[in-house]
Amino acid sequence: TYDSTSADGIGSKAIYDTTASYAGQSKALVTASTANTAIQNGINNEFVCANPQGGCTLWKIRNTTTHASGKNLFDVSKIKSTYEPDITTKLINNGDGSITVTDRVGDSSVSTHKTLAQLAPDLVVGKTYRLSFSTTGCSRFIWLSSPATEVWNTSVSKTITQNMLDANVNFYACYNGQTPSTATISNIQIEEGATATAYEPYKNLYLPANQ
Repeated sequence: TYDSTSADGIGSKAIYDTTASYAGQSKALVTASTANTAIQNGINNEFVCANPQGGCTLWKIRNTTTHASGKNLFDVSKIKSTYEPDITTKLINNGDGSITVTDRVGDSSVSTHKTLAQLAPDLVVGKTYRLSFSTTGCSRFIWLSSPATEVWNTSVSKTITQNMLDANVNFYACYNGQTPSTATISNIQIEEGATATAYEPYKNLYLPANQ
């Protein structure tokens, strides 16, 4: 290699050895063949064409059976604060991983205006998942509506169907029959399996696609 600091301009650089430890060779050169193989593997395993009829000018992250960087598959950051026309019904994203929902008298839930697939994009049809969250009110479940009409209680696991993924997610506060009821819901988690484990914030190392 060229080295401007040497008398003859000649220098050297180590070639990265894939059979050796990364420590101590983090600045080594990667051969073109190694880089090409790694890039192609990444494309094949992590991305899928989003518009095959349009020549694949858009790509999205391939759905996988395990999450990219954590066990919690529910992305609470995708929930936006909303106020319904009557003002008393509202959903507030508090920005700290929690949401606050307020039901008007006569209602039982507040819509996130998002589908389950939008809020938890890595869920796989046919696999079983457990929902869990903490609340300051008496909320104990989410309500999935249109096309599915299903209650998902925090004490049970669910096997995901396509109708569930396509359904809107609604959070229940706690209707007391007299005045609007409010609950703050935190530590929302959907994880694979039938047993709830300690809360872990949603993480995603990948850039979102087509959003």
